[in-house]
Amino acid sequence: MFKHSPYTYTSGKMFHSRLFRGPYWLHWLLFAPCVLCVTLVGCSLEKPKPAPRSMTLVVVPDDVARLTDALKCVTVGGEINIREGEYHESLVLSEDVHLTGEGTTGAVVITSETDPVLTVQKCHVEIENVTFRYDGADSAFHAPSPAKSDQQAVSESNTKSTADELAATDPTATDTQAPDTEADPSASSNSTASPKAAIWLQEGQLNLRNCNITSTYAGGVVANTSQSQLTMEKCRVYSIGQMGVLVMGEVQFSMNECLFEDNRFAIICQDIPQFEVRNTSVLRTGRTGIVLKNASGRFEKCSVQEASSTGLDIFGGGHSTFVECQFRQNVCDVLRSVAIHDTDATFENCLFTGVFTNVGLFTEGAGNRVFQNCRFEQTSTAIRTSGKDLFEQCVLDGNDQGRIGIWLEKGGAPTFRQCKIMGFQTDAAQITTGSTSNFEGCEFISTKGGRCLSVAADSSAVSNQCRFQGGGAEVVRIASTTGTIFENCDISGGEIAGVCIDAEGNPTFRKNCKIHQNQRVGISAEARSAGVFEDCEIYDNGGSAVLLMARSQTTLRRCELRGGSLCALQVEQDGTGTLETCKLIGKAGGHGIFVRRGGEPTIRDTKISQRTGAAIYLQEQSAGLYENCTIDQCAVGVHSDRSSPELRGVSILNTGIGMQIMAKSAGLVDHCEIQNTTNVGVEAKNSQTIFQNTKIHGCGSTGVTLFDTCNMCFATCEIFENGGDGIALRDHSVANLEKCIIRNNQGFGTAYSPESTVKSDAATQMPDNRDGESQQKTSALVSATAPTNGTTPANSPANPSVNPSVGPSANPPAIPRTNSPTNPPKKPSPNPPSAEPVVDSVPELPTNNSSPR
Repeated sequence: MFKHSPYTYTSGKMFHSRLFRGPYWLHWLLFAPCVLCVTLVGCSLEKPKPAPRSMTLVVVPDDVARLTDALKCVTVGGEINIREGEYHESLVLSEDVHLTGEGTTGAVVITSETDPVLTVQKCHVEIENVTFRYDGADSAFHAPSPAKSDQQAVSESNTKSTADELAATDPTATDTQAPDTEADPSASSNSTASPKAAIWLQEGQLNLRNCNITSTYAGGVVANTSQSQLTMEKCRVYSIGQMGVLVMGEVQFSMNECLFEDNRFAIICQDIPQFEVRNTSVLRTGRTGIVLKNASGRFEKCSVQEASSTGLDIFGGGHSTFVECQFRQNVCDVLRSVAIHDTDATFENCLFTGVFTNVGLFTEGAGNRVFQNCRFEQTSTAIRTSGKDLFEQCVLDGNDQGRIGIWLEKGGAPTFRQCKIMGFQTDAAQITTGSTSNFEGCEFISTKGGRCLSVAADSSAVSNQCRFQGGGAEVVRIASTTGTIFENCDISGGEIAGVCIDAEGNPTFRKNCKIHQNQRVGISAEARSAGVFEDCEIYDNGGSAVLLMARSQTTLRRCELRGGSLCALQVEQDGTGTLETCKLIGKAGGHGIFVRRGGEPTIRDTKISQRTGAAIYLQEQSAGLYENCTIDQCAVGVHSDRSSPELRGVSILNTGIGMQIMAKSAGLVDHCEIQNTTNVGVEAKNSQTIFQNTKIHGCGSTGVTLFDTCNMCFATCEIFENGGDGIALRDHSVANLEKCIIRNNQGFGTAYSPESTVKSDAATQMPDNRDGESQQKTSALVSATAPTNGTTPANSPANPSVNPSVGPSANPPAIPRTNSPTNPPKKPSPNPPSAEPVVDSVPELPTNNSSPR
């Protein structure tokens, strides 16, 4: 039946019959329409492209393969969701849109090698969870320099000027401004051409959330027009060859919880009137962490750490505020962790810390800068300033490794209130080169051998209610000639001196300042210095309370000098100085006033009491005026050795010996009174002192004893009611009496050896002496019958050596003691005065040599 059928199937294969035998072109001709029909049907099954601006949500690459195409499809204000993957595109956004990357952070990456990865023009754009990576080289910028070691950075800083540093960090600088200045990171941003950066906000509003931005050779985010608004939240900006974020030209800018890592510059703000950065960290910048030029912003809970140059650099105007921010471990090749130039700024509860090679804070020039409750630690210098800054309730801690706490220079005039400065090796505060400072209620503690405060000659400081506790040689050192004032201050703990006044310094201490518990000297004034101390207490210092030397002219008024194992006041090396209405109270041994080597003080209306040595001890061509003073309860009232003091209106009472005038001394005693001594009133050896209008009475032994060729003059004097002779002479001594009254003594009015002489005028009277008016006795008798009632109190023990720069020096020659025939007199020691102005021990006082009754 099918024998002649045109189709036959064999083994499942179709073959043509004779009807279709022929050439192959004929086959194609017959089947071409069928093939065309099948192709058209297949094409009709693909998805049609969405019409422009027809979709409110576009998913890439589900809806379209490219982000550029998605921007063409999405409606204004629509959303674009981006699947995980890397997209090589350069996006230009000119309509409002919201871009969201899917997956984990960093799963969506958009890269470009030519134009910015993202450009925003006149629109509002929201972007979340997207990484922008710019891979192209930027000819407008230099490649980043290799990181420098700490040693290289410190070495280079020694040759850089402030201008070099400003130029190097100024985002608008050019290569001509400084030899080492790199290309301006904002140069291309100021032009109409697009900057080579990952993101360029040309105009409009851009909000970035949870995004990453990286650009190996160029910038991160650039916004440079006043019509722009940039907001960044929880973004990471890292490995940026130039600036991480550059905003300028009055851009509205805010940032929160962002992280900057391994960028050359992290944040640069220029010409912005107001911006805000919160909870943001900047780590490991190759140059400067944050640069602010003519910008006013607020930073809260931010940190800048490990910047190889400056952590924060502010200049060009503006006023920014930093609250609870930290500036940590910045290496600083310019030795500044934070630098502020001619600009206002406020810091509250901030931390400045370094690596002991840098400056924590550097400020200079004009500007109203305030630092409140800030802490500075682990830096070589905590604060270096030439500005007029205010520091309130701040702590500067050198951790015993920092060099200087506060370094003032070039006319700086800051104020410090309720601050604590401690642990620095050189100076807690150093004021130099025409600077001045005001310290109110501050505490200075030096625990590593440095001073608390040092004031240079051309500078000054005012300290009120401050405490200075030293650990070095001197607590306070002042060379300031004018303007340095201390009021209600406490100074203690110096290894040598509490206050050292040097190089013609002339400070004022007043209103109950206390200088105490320094190991050797309370106050050391030297090198033609001056100074005024009023209503101060100087007490419990190991050697001398006050040392005046090297032509010093210091004045103390209404001060109290207590203790001092050597003396209360020491004057030497032609020192002068004045004490007025002061009290020198002993209880620690030593002399009240010790003068030697040409010292010539003026002491007025002063009380000296309770000294185990002499109230006033003079030797080695010393002099001075002692006027209207009271000496009470001392071993000796006045001891003069080769000196010429002038005593006027001095009262000496309740002493062991009233006066000892020894070894070619001279001087004048006028209108004075010596009474109630336990031994002789006046003991003189080989001297020529003049007594006039003076009373000597109530002494336990002889009123006056002269020996060893004395030549004394007594005019209008009264010598009465003494336990021995009125005047006893021996060893070729001479007493000249003019208008004197010598009465009611227990011995003779005058007793003298044959080789001695008493010369009296007709007006001199000697009534009612128990043994008569005058009696010549042998020298042996005068010497052998010295009374036993009353002896000179023992001297205090020797004290340790005092540093040569501030205290009395090596052992002075011992004063010879006068003795009975069984104990012959000793000659003075040949040991010459030491060249150093220091005393090792209290000079010994000679014993009395009273005449017999």
